[in-house]
Amino acid sequence: LGPGMGGNGPYGTYVSALAVSGSNLYVGGAFTTAGGSAANYIAKWNGSSWSALGAGMNDYVNALAVSGSDLYVGGQFTTAGGSAANCIAKWDGSSWSSMGSGMGSVFFGPTGLWSVDALAVSGSDVYAGGSFTAAGEEVSAYLARAIVYPPDLAIERDGDGGYFIRFSGVPGSAYRLQRAPGVTGPWTASGPQSAPASGLVEFWDLFPPPGQAFYRTVQP
Repeated sequence: LGPGMGGNGPYGTYVSALAVSGSNLYVGGAFTTAGGSAANYIAKWNGSSWSALGAGMNDYVNALAVSGSDLYVGGQFTTAGGSAANCIAKWDGSSWSSMGSGMGSVFFGPTGLWSVDALAVSGSDVYAGGSFTAAGEEVSAYLARAIVYPPDLAIERDGDGGYFIRFSGVPGSAYRLQRAPGVTGPWTASGPQSAPASGLVEFWDLFPPPGQAFYRTVQP
């Protein structure tokens, strides 16, 4: 693939992760050039030439996963595209974004000592594994899940005092609808309902109590 990768880090130059999206091949590892041009730890091969993904990372890339037009990247870095991103980040085809506060340690925070070494995408979830004990500032030892496409609820009156609550879920996944008088609860839950092939889930709150109400969905 042309001249390939170059630029030596403390442990040499290497490729540690590959992912394919359409006609594009994404490559991550320990390198600072791709095809002879600057590319910091991650690059794209379009079938004929290499290109960088913005400013890339400031340290090693160990894992890649593709979901639609999004590329998820894990490694031992603390910036992506020049902005803070601790061990995990997303490339949407034109720009980088962090995933919350990323990974770190319960006691020491995101110091650059931690890493994400494996990524997998399932529906609206991204799973990450590696050497960390906190994810999104919550205790999560070595394995964590990020919900990257939370359902957006649409609420419509049914004409008889009740409400239809609809959202797009992951086909085959089960959901419950919860209702509370305030955002802190207490929450009451409906029975579970599985999303059909279309992903469209509809709950009917037939007899809601008077006063304001808050709704949310959870997976049992």
